Amino acid sequence: MARQEYLAFVILLAVALDAALIYWLRRVARRRQQGLSKGAPVVTLWGEYSPVLTWVRYTLPTWIKTNIARPVNLKSAVSLSEVTVSGSSNRTIHLELEFNLDVAEQVSFTIGNSPAIGMTPPLADALVSEPKVDEESSKWRKAILRLRSRALPLARLVGWLLLLCSAVLPPYWVVRDRWFDLSPRMPSWLEGFWEQNLRAHNITLPAYFGAVLMCWLALLGLMRALGKAVDDPAMLLTDQPTGQSLPTARQRQISAWGMLAALACALCALALEQTTGRRWGILYLAGVLLWLLFSFLREYSIKETWNSAYRHWKPAFFMAGVHILLLVFLYHYYGRYSWSWFWGCMLALALLSLLRSKIRLPGIFLVINLALIFYTLRIDGWEFSVIGDEYSFFDYAQELARNHSWISMLNNLFDGTAVYGSHPFLSSVIQMFFARLFIGSSNFGWRISNLYLSALSLGLLYLFLKQFLNARISMMAVLLMAPAHYVMTFGKIGYNNLQALFAACLALAAGAWAVRRRGWFALTLLGLAAGLCFYVYPAALYLLPVIAILLWVYDPPVDSSARRRWLAFGLSLGMLVLPLLFQADYWREKIPGTVLYQDQIISTPGSLVYHFASNLLYAFLSFLYVPQESHFVVVSYLDALSGILFVVGLCALLLSGWKNRFWSFILASFVSLLVFVGASHGGRFPPTTRMFLLLPIWALIGALGLEWLAAQLRNLPRPMRFLSVWLPAFILLCVCALNLYQAYVLSPQRSTGYQSPAMLFVRILEHIRWRSGQGPLNLTLAFLTTPPWGTEGYSLMLRTYDIPTDMLRLAKIEATPTGLPPSSVELLSSPRTLTIIYPEIEASLKSALEEQVRAIDKLPCPMRALNGVIRFELWVSPSMEWICAAGQ
Repeated sequence: MARQEYLAFVILLAVALDAALIYWLRRVARRRQQGLSKGAPVVTLWGEYSPVLTWVRYTLPTWIKTNIARPVNLKSAVSLSEVTVSGSSNRTIHLELEFNLDVAEQVSFTIGNSPAIGMTPPLADALVSEPKVDEESSKWRKAILRLRSRALPLARLVGWLLLLCSAVLPPYWVVRDRWFDLSPRMPSWLEGFWEQNLRAHNITLPAYFGAVLMCWLALLGLMRALGKAVDDPAMLLTDQPTGQSLPTARQRQISAWGMLAALACALCALALEQTTGRRWGILYLAGVLLWLLFSFLREYSIKETWNSAYRHWKPAFFMAGVHILLLVFLYHYYGRYSWSWFWGCMLALALLSLLRSKIRLPGIFLVINLALIFYTLRIDGWEFSVIGDEYSFFDYAQELARNHSWISMLNNLFDGTAVYGSHPFLSSVIQMFFARLFIGSSNFGWRISNLYLSALSLGLLYLFLKQFLNARISMMAVLLMAPAHYVMTFGKIGYNNLQALFAACLALAAGAWAVRRRGWFALTLLGLAAGLCFYVYPAALYLLPVIAILLWVYDPPVDSSARRRWLAFGLSLGMLVLPLLFQADYWREKIPGTVLYQDQIISTPGSLVYHFASNLLYAFLSFLYVPQESHFVVVSYLDALSGILFVVGLCALLLSGWKNRFWSFILASFVSLLVFVGASHGGRFPPTTRMFLLLPIWALIGALGLEWLAAQLRNLPRPMRFLSVWLPAFILLCVCALNLYQAYVLSPQRSTGYQSPAMLFVRILEHIRWRSGQGPLNLTLAFLTTPPWGTEGYSLMLRTYDIPTDMLRLAKIEATPTGLPPSSVELLSSPRTLTIIYPEIEASLKSALEEQVRAIDKLPCPMRALNGVIRFELWVSPSMEWICAAGQ
């Protein structure tokens, strides 16, 4: 075993040295302008500079040529030491050969215009003269050529089968493990190696991940050998600034004075806050809006802007109408309003009229609306009703909607401490806006805020990608992200987290436009979009390094004009950050979410290195396997098919992505997000509450993998090239189906730990609401409790899900040491009274209460989670036994 490990180590070291030398020689040759272009032999041939690989590559072919194809009698061994490619005009290849010949006499001769090479006479004659080819050697050569022509297609077929297995096996093993609880069997030596080297260091990954990593290395090598990575120059658009209409001199002068006035207005608001102790957010907001307006007037003509908007008003008007009708229909449907059928018919008529009109709807508009439908499925379902700490956001948003005016909210708009003292005030204002917009359906208005912004993020991501890629790859990336089960499940929690995804996509779209337009207003818009990241969920701040990388790659501050654009970006970003500099609590509350808050991690360099190394590994593998399932997100952050496409796309990106700036930016951004999002936290595993920021990059790299697959299919014979169109479309449909299954079937089955009595109480409400269509039920649900247990949380559920009092009301009954209080017997004896004995009370008292409730003719209905575990019992009268179905 030690010998095998030593040989493996030597071979891997030779491969690493070989790759490093080839890369270094390529750069040296470019600097010296020796003509080392793409596809030169020194780059495409592998092994010239590695002793081990040189021996493997040249020993066998040399033996065949000398003993079969060219029977030349050589008495000494020959070794190739170096191959270089010249950049001269006649494209002559110079060979420098070294021969270790134990003879005294040598001769000199030249090959082409190369330097003289000393050789022995037999070897010189063999190279400068034609070999004597007899009939037997000719037969051997023909046989070898026939064998090669037949074996090459078979070898490529075997290579493609191996490539398919290398890509499919890792998600197949994860699906067997997580979907069906069938752990894959691995060889004993692999399991032993995994246990000794990774499990011993508390790396909680199954043993089959050793085989997963080997499959991915094999996939990278097979893709290098079998298919060229996607590198179509037409795929990348130019990044030069486009033409723009210039405003008049008077308009530019007004804009300059207006921008100074905007800065003065913002500074005045800050001064008033410091002197009076009151919030002057509305004055500061006026300064920010004036800055944006006059930055626009600095570069754009008002007349031409108006004319351009007038030309496009009709498509925008119809699209807005269809989108609003869809929102109204969803609001009525999930709010259980009787007019939902009417709005559904209106939506169908609007879509029919659009199809019959000459207005062409952009594909991204349809994707956004379809994603919104996917995201809102089961938005009122009991399976996603309770996590435990999200209802503070609901209470705060409802408080703003009921008791605060718009003036007071605008004055506190730049407050960085609201819910839990760590979430900015603006994030709650966004939730409050949706609560007021969809008034009358509290649960829908609260939860759709995250889902709606996530759907809009798809459009912003498409705008970002269209600036650099063609429409096909951009749309494929959006289609891979649109049905993400991560958003379908995590988005239904009433957090404000997914506002960070919207802010990230907005900043990316603004950044793409800024590096293409390269104007003052574009950089101003980018600065304000980046500043918005400070006022939503704090994970959005991790996108700021990505914005910096984008600007540095495409618009570095190397000249005066670029430095002015960076100044515009910095001033706009500073205007939104400046109010937070006077709020020490805002910055103090950002520390608990990072590794700096965990003393046991930063106490020693070893623990800090282990924390970052392990979490980088977990974060990289999280698209395929999540070590700790939480927040209704199970198995992985991508579905199995998208995971295959991501690995293929990542291999294609590593093989040729460094050849243009955009793919270099994507790789750098991916590494940056892995570090900041996946490893800078203080937990043991990357948190589900922030890993969604990687979804756009996962989708983009997955789209590159799908494009690589389509490019290989286009090389098929003509009758089979239709697969290059239909197979990617079929794959996208399968991705959609897998995500729906993983979100709405697999997630509830694997999230049984969250199915607490509170969640099962919502399940009872859902069942009663379904039965209430026949008329008011007038039910009473009595809770038998003891202090300090109360019913406030369950009352909050009634308010959240808009349960009217003529359907169900709560009654709290405090049990005595002997059991039921005498005054409660009449209420509990009613056939329309449902009874719950609080699960947390003392066991002996609970047994006594059960006996007394059974004595007044109540039957127990066990309320089970989906794994069959009984959480509590609901006691009902025989006439109300239909409610027991809610617990099955």
